[in-house]
Amino acid sequence: MKLYVLPLVMMRVLMGIALASTSMMSNSVKSKEISLTDALQAAMEKHYHPNSKNQLDSAASAENSSWFANHPSLSFSFMQSQENFGSDEAEITLNLPLKTNKQRNLEQQLVQGQNNSNSYTITEVALHFSMLIRETLGAYQVDYLLMEKADHKLSVLNKLQQKFQNSYDTNTVSLYPLLTIKKELLDAKIEKLKYQHKAKNWLDRYLELTGLTILPNKLTEPPYVNDPQVIEKHPVIKSLDAAWQQQKKLLKATDTSLTPWHVSISAKKVDSPDFVDNQIGLAVDVPLSFTSNSSQATHTSYFNAMKEYQLARDQAGLTIQLALKSALNELQLLQKQHAFLAESLKISQQIEQLTESMSSSNALQHDVLLRRMLEVIDIQSSYALNQIKIQQLNSTLRQIAGIPL
Repeated sequence: MKLYVLPLVMMRVLMGIALASTSMMSNSVKSKEISLTDALQAAMEKHYHPNSKNQLDSAASAENSSWFANHPSLSFSFMQSQENFGSDEAEITLNLPLKTNKQRNLEQQLVQGQNNSNSYTITEVALHFSMLIRETLGAYQVDYLLMEKADHKLSVLNKLQQKFQNSYDTNTVSLYPLLTIKKELLDAKIEKLKYQHKAKNWLDRYLELTGLTILPNKLTEPPYVNDPQVIEKHPVIKSLDAAWQQQKKLLKATDTSLTPWHVSISAKKVDSPDFVDNQIGLAVDVPLSFTSNSSQATHTSYFNAMKEYQLARDQAGLTIQLALKSALNELQLLQKQHAFLAESLKISQQIEQLTESMSSSNALQHDVLLRRMLEVIDIQSSYALNQIKIQQLNSTLRQIAGIPL
């Protein structure tokens, strides 16, 4: 089977043969199939500590439904007369600070805002792990392909070596082409060993990331579709917007118009030689702050926070926009290059067929034959590598656009 038509599914099957010496590879050909989303979920379950999510959930659910703005207080006073016929007074008062409807509505908004912020935080965490998995699997595919290229070279060179060895033994050719092939064989073995090691390292990293010993059954992602609203929909931008809305509400919470009401219930006893009087009273303290009366410090804090938010949002938006533009341009280049590589691949196939019939006893012609056969393998590998790079760039575009696996 030629390398340039090697599908990714077959690559994963051959991986078990090429790297059979490692335990990871022996497990990677199991019948169980997983998706890229499964790999992401496994990574988050392993590294995104449950306590982190529990803290977010508890923070969001810590809704204060009480009507009390602060804890109720109880005060007690006793006054004893210093006169012979004076009266003694004892009073106990229960103070109840009550929230206004405006303050309760603001708190409900804060709780909802915290829920939104938590969801964006989890999305950002998923996006981070998606980036790590995409980088790992993308690099693995490249190194595995280059390892297969070296393996393909070894297969071709071994056949040539056997052929020229027989010719040399019969004094048909000189020692030169045979030594040239042996040198190429050693280079191919070194190349295979290098990329086999690198591929194994990427698989070890995948295992560390996800805890899984099997690869996703499909490494390609849906094509990225350019969205004019990509900046507004991006998790980073949404997270900044949510944080700013929360900041505004927190600053608004210091407004004097949200001052709570104070209700006091009192019980008083007046004890005199002539009579005993028991009294019960109710007092309501209503702040008359009908309009906002924020301090200068609050105004300053508001405008400073607004400037920081706008600056961070503009910078994040520009970074996303420039990265998308650069990646899209690179994708167009690879797609154009792919057409030329496809044409070159067809020519290389014809060259491969012709070189088999161009053997000669001349040492230089044998050297040319060797070069041509190795060039064919290089072209086939370049074609397959370009396909992988296009897939990687599609994943990069989805990553930049804030789309998790």
